[in-house]
Order: sequence, then C-alpha cells, then structure tokens
Amino acid sequence: MINQQDVITIKLPFPNISSDLAVTAHMYICDKRNKDDYFFVECQTFRNKFYHLHNYIIERADITRNPFKNTFLIDCDKLFNIRSVSISEDLLTRKRRDVSEELFNEIENKLIKESYLINEIDRLDVSRLNRKINLLPR
Repeated sequence: MINQQDVITIKLPFPNISSDLAVTAHMYICDKRNKDDYFFVECQTFRNKFYHLHNYIIERADITRNPFKNTFLIDCDKLFNIRSVSISEDLLTRKRRDVSEELFNEIENKLIKESYLINEIDRLDVSRLNRKINLLPR
C-alpha cells in the first residue's frame, strides 16, 4: 500500500501520453491519499538550468531524508491526482521508501503558503504506461 510520504517511480501521461513524463519514469512523493485516490508531487533531477517554477525545493541526496541518488528539485507548483487506482508497492523507491518527516513538512509548508495547480491524470493512460497500477471500480 502506498501512503503519504512514500516515493514511487512511474511514468505519468502529462500533459499527454506522448510527453517526456510519459516516456521516462520520474519519482513522485505521495502528498495525500484518500482510499484509492492519490495526490503526488513531482521530483526531477536538478541540472542547474533555469526552471519555470515558482514554488520548489532543491534537495540534496541524503538517505536520512530521502531516497535520491543526486540533487533533486521537488516541484511544489502542482499536484498530480490519480483516482480509483491500486498502486503496487513494487513501484516504491529501493534505497528508502519515503521522505523524512522533516522534508515532508517542508513540502507541505510550501504547498500551504503558495497556490498550486491540481492536474487530474487520466487513470486509463497511467495504467497503460505502468503495469503495476491497476484500475479499480469507481
């Protein structure tokens, strides 16, 4: 079972099934979970280029705080919502399954202080891209 603070690696059909997020798997932190509905924050490798983000956290690799191997940028401008799915624990990151309470609180504080967009993700597309995400009856 995937819970709040857990980190998974999946392909996400955003903004569409042909986008970079759909072609390559990225890490996502589970921000909220309500039964079979999930909200995720995206993590991307920090590459010292200009990002068009307003609200983010730059997080260095630190096994006491996160499962990242490199410095990562946590995008707090948007949440991705996937409804009525079952997500296998096989998609959890290996080094550590979650982020620390301290890092999670930093993310929550950023989300609370700033406005963010909620992007509804097509559950059929996400299931097609990730065989370990199964559709559930609505």
